[in-house]
Order: sequence, then structure tokens, then C-alpha cells
Amino acid sequence: MKAIRNIIAAVIVATAALSQPTVVNAQMSEYKFNQLFDQAFRLTLAEDYQQAYPIWKQLVKSDNEHGQVLYFYGVCRTKIGAPVGQSTPALKTASKKVDYYNQPGRVEDRTAPVKTWFYLAEAYADREEFDKAVEAYRNYMSCIPLASLDHKREVIDRIKAAKENRKLVELYGTVSQIAKQKP
Repeated sequence: MKAIRNIIAAVIVATAALSQPTVVNAQMSEYKFNQLFDQAFRLTLAEDYQQAYPIWKQLVKSDNEHGQVLYFYGVCRTKIGAPVGQSTPALKTASKKVDYYNQPGRVEDRTAPVKTWFYLAEAYADREEFDKAVEAYRNYMSCIPLASLDHKREVIDRIKAAKENRKLVELYGTVSQIAKQKP
């Protein structure tokens, strides 16, 4: 009898847990999160980064593990003119969730697009972390289809530039110090 009572109690607890409304964070309901995600995504597609950025920022505060939210937050932050290097933490977290089969714009898909590696490499290069930039560029290149040969060449050129910049920094100091030395 006690075993049956325990089984029934376990079933009730499991049912109650499954029927609870999903809350992304204590700050925001799933419904509101989805609405804001859709709005920010539409603004980002329309290249209205100024209006999209604060929404992505709010979504990151609510769910700092959602791959697409982190990716779009980092991209918008870069597009509005913030230093690229400041996007590094968000893009680094998003890069752990990169999936070749990412479905942009679907809030249910918590993965990040492959392009995350590219933006992360740019952010690392901006922060003068050239070894990490090269690694991120290589991760990105491994995911690019063979059909985009021109784009691969562009990425290879960026890898070469990062390696050259690393050597210059080793010889002369930071990039800003190098710029001051040139006439």
C-alpha cells in the first residue's frame, strides 16, 4: 500500500512539474519572451539595429543561454557602432551553441548560427587576441559549404591579417601604439 502511495505521489509531482507554465526567467514569461524575440528578429532583418539592440539586450538579461539571442545581441551591438571587442562574451557563449542546422528566427531553436564564429573572430581581432581570432576563423571556415569559395578566400585573407597583426603587436606593442608610430 505504501509503495502504491509513493508511486501515485511521484506521478502527481511529475505531472505538476510538466504542467507548470514555462518561464524563461523570473523577469519574463515565455509568451513575452517569444513576442520580443519575434519583434527584435524582424527589426534585425530590416537592418534597424538601433531599435533591435535594446530588445536583444533585454532578452539576454532574461535568458543568457539562448544561442540565437546571444548571436543577434552581439551582431546588433557591433552594427550600432559599439566596439566589436565588447561583443566577445556574448558571442563566445553563443559559439558553444553553434549548430549547422540552426533555424534563424525560430525562438524554439536555442542554437546559434555558424556565422557566430565569424563575428567572434572579428571581436577577438578587435581585442588583439589574434590566436583566438585565427581559431574562430578556422572554425567558421570548417562550416562554410564548398560552394562559397570566394567567401573562404576572404576568411583566409582575414586569417593572414590576424597572423600579421599578431607579429606586429609582438614586435611593436598594441595596434594603437603602432598607429601612433606611423607618420
